[in-house]
This record gives sequence, C-alpha cells and structure tokens, in this order.
Amino acid sequence: MTDENESLTNAEIAKLARKLFGPEEEWNDDVVEFVLRLYDVDTADTTAYGKKLLNNFVRRKREQGEEVPPQALILLAEIEQELNTQVTE
Repeated sequence: MTDENESLTNAEIAKLARKLFGPEEEWNDDVVEFVLRLYDVDTADTTAYGKKLLNNFVRRKREQGEEVPPQALILLAEIEQELNTQVTE
C-alpha cells in the first residue's frame, strides 16, 4: 500500500495508462485528455501544451544522445515567441 502523499512518477503513469487503455495508437480523444490530465497538462491551452510536448521531445532526444531535429527547435522558438506575445498583449 502506498502513502497517500506519494505521487506517481511519469514512468508509472505511462505504464498504468498502457495497462488500462492499451497501446497509445489505439487511444481515442477522451483517453488522451484523461492521460494528459494525469500529467497535469491543461488541454485548454494548446499553445502551452505544444510547448510542453516539444520541450519533452527535445529533452528525451538530448538525454539519449540523439540529434534534435532543427525543425523541432525552430517550432519551439516560434511557440515561445507566440506565448511571449500573448503575455505582453
């Protein structure tokens, strides 16, 4: 039994989601939204969500010692610029 204050790690959330819902490519929109909420992702703010997805992608590539596609970095910069523009408006 786990302590009530203990949180699941991202790896544990991913493992649980796969056991409950099957392979990710078979998930419908409702399942995707549920899983994103488990990760504390607010799906209402798609620009911030996109930034978080890209940041995670870039981080994983770098951790694995792989090259980050330049297009991903360009898109991330554009999203960050869009978010900065929204804040200043």
